[in-house]
Amino acid sequence: DLYWNDAAAVPAADLIDAPTVDDGAAERRRLHRREAACAGRPPCSWLRESGTAEDLRSGNVTLAWASAQFVYDLPDRVKSEVPSGIEHGWIEDHPGGIRTREEILIVTPYLVPSPAGLRHLEQMRQRDVRVAILTNSLDSTDSVAAHAGYARHRPALVRAGVELHEIRLAAGQEHERTHLWGLATPSSLHAKFSVQDRKRVIIGSQNQDPRSRLLNTEAWIVVDSAALAAELVALFEEGSAAEHAYRVRLGAAAGTLIWETEEDGRMVRFADEPAVGSTLILWRKILGHLIPEGML
Repeated sequence: DLYWNDAAAVPAADLIDAPTVDDGAAERRRLHRREAACAGRPPCSWLRESGTAEDLRSGNVTLAWASAQFVYDLPDRVKSEVPSGIEHGWIEDHPGGIRTREEILIVTPYLVPSPAGLRHLEQMRQRDVRVAILTNSLDSTDSVAAHAGYARHRPALVRAGVELHEIRLAAGQEHERTHLWGLATPSSLHAKFSVQDRKRVIIGSQNQDPRSRLLNTEAWIVVDSAALAAELVALFEEGSAAEHAYRVRLGAAAGTLIWETEEDGRMVRFADEPAVGSTLILWRKILGHLIPEGML
């Protein structure tokens, strides 16, 4: 209701012309073509293969009852450097993160920490808190620009003791790019959640980047539930496993990185950004120079 009645909300009819019958038919054809093109790919098949859709229809979904809090940014409000309302789960969340005693797991498609966020993670590691993050690799990301901001911070994150995992493009899949910014692939990671000490879950729309912190209006739910935490921990462990992701580590030479992963049952290492060509790396570098990090 706050958003609906905010001065920033205007009727769609004020911005666009009413669609015609022909417009509707054209859009329907476009959606059918998109559905056909997605057939057999993971994003379109997981509901059927997992049985989730049938469970929902039959009412057999098991609920986990827990204490929860819904948190949201107010519309049309200037945001400060301090995350608005969240108590934990954001890498910028200082000093709220002191509540983490042993472990914080973070899943985010985009990871662009500010100096304050990086210091916070360093302080958590100094307290022997395990900090593990799963994000996109360059070959799986749908935003090369955001990856450019992330790539600048990788060495510092790994030096701080953060376990850094990057999701891999699924075997046999190609990264289809129909325009310069890049589109999601069947392996693109887009989940956004954190698990604190395996008993507290934060899941919502926020990314770990400046745009989510300062520009977007985001919403999330904080759930105190060991049962739900265990399910998300299992998802984290599956996504970050060596056969599905790269583990980013420091290389032998100062400022260098290596990527470790599993291929055909054996561990392999890459000294350069794996699974991508020099053109994509050059494009990421160009975007990194052109786009201010605060806009990522």
